[in-house]
Amino acid sequence: AAHYSAGPLYLAGAYERHNDYNPAAQSVGAAGNYQGGNDSNWTLAAGYKFANVFDLKGLYSTSEYDVRIGQSSKVRGCALYGHWSLGGPHTIHGQYGNLRDIKGNATVATGPWAVPGPDTGANVWSLFYSYTMSKRTEVSVGITRLNNDNNATLSLGKAASTAGGEQQSLGLVVKHRF
Repeated sequence: AAHYSAGPLYLAGAYERHNDYNPAAQSVGAAGNYQGGNDSNWTLAAGYKFANVFDLKGLYSTSEYDVRIGQSSKVRGCALYGHWSLGGPHTIHGQYGNLRDIKGNATVATGPWAVPGPDTGANVWSLFYSYTMSKRTEVSVGITRLNNDNNATLSLGKAASTAGGEQQSLGLVVKHRF
């Protein structure tokens, strides 16, 4: 991983690889059966702070998984993040994330990702307002919404989602630094 920061500009990149990894929790066994595959991820990010008031960052990430002998899946996504200081103790935070359709020839799902195919992506967005009460305490309130494509089942947490389902959460955060 590497990053560069100079004034209002931020750039970052990372690469990760796991060898003999079993991302789809397949049975590992006798000769000729799946013995564990490899996975890799690379991520690029960039950001810029405008007039020391609005901070905008974006990223692109792609992961590839060997899930069975001769089968793989590819997960790609991008996101935008904004942080706007309105003046005084007031701040607005927003984000948008897009997961593209899962690609590949795997016949099993990998972690939270669906089996590769059409309509397996999702979109998520959040909007939060924060109020700084003191140097160490901040209170935030916000909303997050997840929209799955027809064959995706991603969720915002413990509550499972059905294929094509949507989820929404409201949040209240009290952050205190000791």
